Amino acid sequence: MLSAFLAAFTLALLLAPSASAAQPTPSVRPAHRPSCAEAVTAGFARCHARQRTDRGASPHAGNGPSGGYAPADLRAAYNIPASSPGELVAIVDAYDDPHAESDLATYRSQFGLPPCTTANGCFLKVDQNGGSIYPAINSGWAQEISLDLDVVSAVCPNCHILLVEARSNSFSNLGTAINRAVAMGAKVVSNSYGGFEWSGELSFESTYLNHPGVTITASTGDNGFDDYMAGGSGPEFPAASRYVTAVGGTSLNPASTSRGWSETAWDGAGSGCSAFVSKPSWQKDAGCSRRTVGDVAAVADPFTGVAVYDSLPAQGSSGWLIFGGTSVAAPLVGAIYALGAGSISTASSLYADPAGLFDVTSGSNGPCGSYVCNAGAGYDGPTGLGTPNGTAAFGGGAVMATPDFGIAVSPTSSSVNIGASASYSVTLTAQNSYSASVSLSASGLPSGASASFSPTSVTPASNGASSTLTVSTTSSISPGSYNFTISATGSDAGKTQHSTAATLVVNGAADYSISITPSSRSVTAGSSASYTINLSPSNGYSSSVGLQVSGLPANATASLSASSVDLSSGSGSSTLTVSTASNTPAGTSQLTVSAAGNDSAAIKHSATTSLVVSAAPTGDFSISISPSSATVLPGLNASYTVTVNASNGYSTPVALTVSGLPTGVSGSFNPATITPSSGGATSNLTVSASATAGFKQATLTITATATDGSGLKHTATVGALIL
Repeated sequence: MLSAFLAAFTLALLLAPSASAAQPTPSVRPAHRPSCAEAVTAGFARCHARQRTDRGASPHAGNGPSGGYAPADLRAAYNIPASSPGELVAIVDAYDDPHAESDLATYRSQFGLPPCTTANGCFLKVDQNGGSIYPAINSGWAQEISLDLDVVSAVCPNCHILLVEARSNSFSNLGTAINRAVAMGAKVVSNSYGGFEWSGELSFESTYLNHPGVTITASTGDNGFDDYMAGGSGPEFPAASRYVTAVGGTSLNPASTSRGWSETAWDGAGSGCSAFVSKPSWQKDAGCSRRTVGDVAAVADPFTGVAVYDSLPAQGSSGWLIFGGTSVAAPLVGAIYALGAGSISTASSLYADPAGLFDVTSGSNGPCGSYVCNAGAGYDGPTGLGTPNGTAAFGGGAVMATPDFGIAVSPTSSSVNIGASASYSVTLTAQNSYSASVSLSASGLPSGASASFSPTSVTPASNGASSTLTVSTTSSISPGSYNFTISATGSDAGKTQHSTAATLVVNGAADYSISITPSSRSVTAGSSASYTINLSPSNGYSSSVGLQVSGLPANATASLSASSVDLSSGSGSSTLTVSTASNTPAGTSQLTVSAAGNDSAAIKHSATTSLVVSAAPTGDFSISISPSSATVLPGLNASYTVTVNASNGYSTPVALTVSGLPTGVSGSFNPATITPSSGGATSNLTVSASATAGFKQATLTITATATDGSGLKHTATVGALIL
């Protein structure tokens, strides 16, 4: 790390102007704006599309409806054959453009280009996993997508186009999209975005950009040397990768020359010396100790921009627009690569023979004081080795598109229970009239899993031909997540091979769970409480489960609405009712419900709940007498009604007695023993006076005594006047 820092520091000193030199300030550039936010953090990218905002102003560049360059302008400027076959070109961008295909149709129709649709097999849009679960819509990135699709169409009308939409603008998701494009057979992958270099980029480029035989183009950015207009301090990535062709930018204008056009370095084109990527053996310039950006260039100045159709409103603009930025240059060069014959060239071949390029010798993109930011004869940073002059430098000559096919799987991941199977659909898409049969195989599956294809051999079609992959598991497989590879091998002479990855997730063993609600109930002795027992199967459990209850307090019983619960159709339940007696002791008991499965392993589980019993109120009685006083004449009698009321279920008979009777006075009850009741049980007390009793005033005490020997008794008093 220290040596890398010293090298970068020394280089900065060599390239920096003297302290007395005037330092240029970033351009305000009020007449064009970025489609994507300029500010991104390490590990994320911004798109490089720049929309011109003064379409009515001069210069009015080209022949498109908006004033931008049309396909004929671009093919004339770069000496591209009017009609040539081409390879499959992949466009990798972030987020979703829901109008991508319809906007592309409008562009191609406007300029008389052949239709390129999903229906005719020319166009395909997928997510980063090769499916159709598209990411969130982003109008700025949608402008980038429209720009990329239109430029590829302009330069290579017969190229097939694969649009791969990354889930977000993180390099991780964009890298996954690049790998998906290559797996689906793309020979050229265009990337019109970039971000600051970071320490993890070497691992990234090895994982996502190292695809021998596939050309990957990357735009160098729109903020000049070392990204200085955006406050940067080095070139952008992935343009800095050794595995890509880094495409810079020019201003392109008609001219009275034999070529008919002139170019200068655009002041916004990116360039610089990488802080991390080693200098490739094929790059010989001395001003950077590591990788120098860029390699080639094409039109990028928004003032000499291209016509683009985008119907999704962004920043108040839609329809026919003019775009620039190195986002124009990257797909333009990518499409020219696709026109190349034989094996697809990479950046190394450009350095080996730059004769097929227009050398750009004037213009600057920033304050470095050397070729790294100033265009000149031969190699320079803003324009690299030059701009395309036909297809010769890119493998040109007689153009022959190589028949090929792409492979995709859906879903990319599937879950399965032990002993069950999972299905995937494997789709093979023919490119450039590929017509040989392709055999399918799977590798990397765990022990206890096997794969079968139906059919085992497929002939790819332009709109896709499919085989069903069934992965079966046995009881010996271990739960877990397993990545495996689906390989496709063609029966053509070259035995063309492609592969794609899929995942098998094996769930744990079949089981069930038990729970009880509520976790506690409170009752009074003599009453009952109810609970709900819930049983839930998992991982395909389908047996019935028997239930038993233990831990009941004395003199309590339990009943279940279902002593066996069938889980073959999903979750089930049973109601537990616990009944207590009046003599069930007070206290807290922990009840345990035990469950035993009727499966081969007799899987057992249990759950607990609480029963809180409080003592029942003690039975008792009360006594009352009416009237409260009576007069008894000599030789006659008086009557009282004695009422005994029961409380809390008291039901023991009580015996009635009377005391306090004066001499010559007697009392009797009818009946003398009664059983108290909640509504009141009554007895008649008759008080009789003899003829000689004489005048007396007495207080009589009536006592009711329980007959069960408990000693429980209650009394009441009444008055008696004896005349």
